[in-house]
Amino acid sequence: KRLSAAIVDGIRDYFHAQPPPGTWLASNAKPRAREHVVSRGETLSLIAARHGVPLAQLRSANGLRGDMLKVGDRLRIPLGPG
Repeated sequence: KRLSAAIVDGIRDYFHAQPPPGTWLASNAKPRAREHVVSRGETLSLIAARHGVPLAQLRSANGLRGDMLKVGDRLRIPLGPG
C-alpha cells in the first residue's frame, strides 16, 4: 500500500508541477507552495535539485540550519528560484 501511495503521489506531484498544455490542470494551475515528504535515501540537495530550487532557499523556507532530514519530514518547496 505504501509503495502504491508513493507512486500515486509522485505522478500527481509531477503533473501538478508540470501540467500538460491544453489540459484542465494547466488551465486551473495556481501558483502555490508545494510540499515534499522525505523518503529513505533522499538528501536536502537532491530534493532541491529535483524541484529546481536553490539549496539555500529550500533551507530558508523550512527553517533549517543544516542538512539533517528524517524519513517522513515534510518540507515546504518554494515556488522557484528567487
